[in-house]
Amino acid sequence: MDRRTRLIVYYLVIVVIVLSGFVVLYNYGMATWEGRPQPLYRSVGVIVQTVTTVGYGGDAPWTSPQMNYLVSLMALSGLVLIFAAPRCSWSKYFPNHRRGRSDDWLTAGERRGGTIRRQTATA
Repeated sequence: MDRRTRLIVYYLVIVVIVLSGFVVLYNYGMATWEGRPQPLYRSVGVIVQTVTTVGYGGDAPWTSPQMNYLVSLMALSGLVLIFAAPRCSWSKYFPNHRRGRSDDWLTAGERRGGTIRRQTATA
């Protein structure tokens, strides 16, 4: 496995571990600190909404400081995970963007004879 693939696999494993931990903590916190037990699938939904910064707030407001801290930590972790994703070498698939060449791009559907024709923007 090459380095880029390993980084992507490590990133995805970290995401799964972090999200699973948050689901368990959130489910425990809602039952213990808030006194509002809920099914696990509902906790999964809240975690996905929070970490992806959609944040519908279906369970808000939280009354305990522990839950407020946990939800804040989840939101900040979501931002870190989102901004860490490009560092996992997605640039392999966008080499011109990596080099800062924004005036050069590949256009979908421009395949001719097995090659991709490059287009350059003109101002």
